[in-house]
Amino acid sequence: MATKVYIVYYSTYGHVARLAEEIKRGADSVEGIEADIMVHPRRNNNVPIIKPDQLADADAFIFGFPTRFGMMPAQFRTFIDLTGAALGSSGACWKSPPVSFLARVLKEVVKSRTALTAITFVAHHGMIFVPIGKPLSVKQPPPDVVKRREPLRCWDYIG
Repeated sequence: MATKVYIVYYSTYGHVARLAEEIKRGADSVEGIEADIMVHPRRNNNVPIIKPDQLADADAFIFGFPTRFGMMPAQFRTFIDLTGAALGSSGACWKSPPVSFLARVLKEVVKSRTALTAITFVAHHGMIFVPIGKPLSVKQPPPDVVKRREPLRCWDYIG
């Protein structure tokens, strides 16, 4: 039986949608993974809209959204808020690993702040959350390669 992964996103200008397509392409290349892309709210007629109760059907989630003033945009937050009523305390998402991917327009916006806005949702539903961390034993790459490294995400490459 394949592991079902839902890639759920909201994309304002198409950047997050493009990232979602690439993530799906990568997931589809892994044997035993069945990945589906869904959106909330609908901005593209070619991608099915997800209802909050459908999260219970997945084994893992990949959530994508842009940074809006350093936070998750209201459109995606609405979806997140609806999951409380749809799933309640059923435990449908307990022990499910979530992943998030973000897009930003301005380099001054720190994506880790946006990722923090999703943690309350993850904790409320009992999902597994393990930050990447910032181990002291890892040697920092040269400054011309890496812009910054933060505990809630991997390397950000310049260029």
